[in-house]
Amino acid sequence: MLLAFVAVCSFTIAYFERQKQLQSLQEVLIQSFLVSYPEAKLVRRFGHNRRTLLPIRYRFDPVIEVFITQDSGLLDDELVEFLSEFRFLKTLDFCSNDDREYLDTDLSKLASLEDLTLSIRPNSHCVNSLKKCRNLKSLTLRGVGLRDSDVSALAELNLHKLYLSGNPLITDDSLNSISHLKELRVLELSEANITRRGISRLFNLDLTALYVDGIPITDDSVKEICNHFPKLRILWLGKTKITEKSFDFLNAHPSIEEINVSWNALSPDALLKLNAKKIVRVLHAG
Repeated sequence: MLLAFVAVCSFTIAYFERQKQLQSLQEVLIQSFLVSYPEAKLVRRFGHNRRTLLPIRYRFDPVIEVFITQDSGLLDDELVEFLSEFRFLKTLDFCSNDDREYLDTDLSKLASLEDLTLSIRPNSHCVNSLKKCRNLKSLTLRGVGLRDSDVSALAELNLHKLYLSGNPLITDDSLNSISHLKELRVLELSEANITRRGISRLFNLDLTALYVDGIPITDDSVKEICNHFPKLRILWLGKTKITEKSFDFLNAHPSIEEINVSWNALSPDALLKLNAKKIVRVLHAG
C-alpha cells in the first residue's frame, strides 16, 4: 500500500515538473515570436471572460486568440508553425483585420485543436487541411462570405457544432452537405438564403440546438422541426414568419427549453401561451 502511494506521489511530482518545463518553453517561444513580429498580438483568455495579456502561461485547457495586422509582416504559415509548438492548443480564434478574400493556410499541424473560429473565408485547401485535425468538434465561420462550394468541403469533418450565421450566399444546396455531418448537434444558420424545403434536408440529423433567425420559417415549418428533432433543446426563430400558432408545437415538444421569437408579429399576450414550466428561457424583442 505504501509503495503504491509513493509511486503515485512520484508520478504526480514528475507530471507537474513536466508542465513547468512546457510552460517555460512556451514562454520562450512567445517572447522570441514577439521580437520577430511586434505587431502580432496573442491573448490568453481565462474564465469569466477575463483576459490577460502576455506573457501567456500554460494551462491545461489553453485558449489563444490571434490577431494579424496588415503591417505585421506575419505570414499565415509562419503563424501556424509557431502555434503548432503548443501541443495542447485546443481552441483558436483566428482574427484578421486585413482585406484578404480568403484564407489559404494549412492548419493540419494543429493536431489537438477542438474549437476553431475563423474571421476569414477558408478556401478548399484550408478546409481540406482540417480533415487531419481529428479532434476538431466545433467550427465557427460567421459572416465570412461562405459559398455553397465552401460548405461542401466541410462534409467530411466530424463536427459536433457548426456556426454559419451571417452568410447570405449559403443556399439550400449547402444543407445537403451539412446533412452528412452525422455527429452534428448544434447548427447555426441565421441570415442564410435557405428555405423551408431546404430545412427538411436536415431531418436525418439529431440536433439539440438550431438557430434559423432571419429565415422565412412558418408555423408549418416549426411543426416539422418539432416533429423531426425530438431532442431539440434550443430553437431560435427570430425575424421569421411564425405566429402564435407555433406555440402549440413548441409546448408539445418533449425537450425544448429555450426559444427566441424576437422581431416577429407577436403580442405580449401571445407569449403567455407558452408553457413557462417547460420553456424556461424566452427571448423576445420587438
